[in-house]
Amino acid sequence: MFLSSSRFSWLVHPFAWIGRMSLTNYLLQSLVFGSIFIGGSMAALGKIAFVPPIPFAALLPIGIVFFILQIGVSKLWLKHFNYGPVEWLWRTGTYWKVSPMRRKERKTAAVRHADE
Repeated sequence: MFLSSSRFSWLVHPFAWIGRMSLTNYLLQSLVFGSIFIGGSMAALGKIAFVPPIPFAALLPIGIVFFILQIGVSKLWLKHFNYGPVEWLWRTGTYWKVSPMRRKERKTAAVRHADE
């Protein structure tokens, strides 16, 4: 109730963008951080790794920065599309019907008057 007031909507609103693309963001985080952890453990074992080992203290700031980037990318994506890419695949597979992925463009008042 406290955070739902209009005074704090700026704080809560970004979570709506990332929440609408939660499966896509989860899979992307798993892919990125899985490669970091696997790469680090392979390097620790003396095997070839794509990513050098990262100190534990650096992982939290890296995770926070990555999450903030995901919020920004989610906002940009949802400006042009109705769903995240994985959410769209999931919805299409669930309903056995291809949902429109792109948002319908809304004409502004200036464009409407120019068309008339």
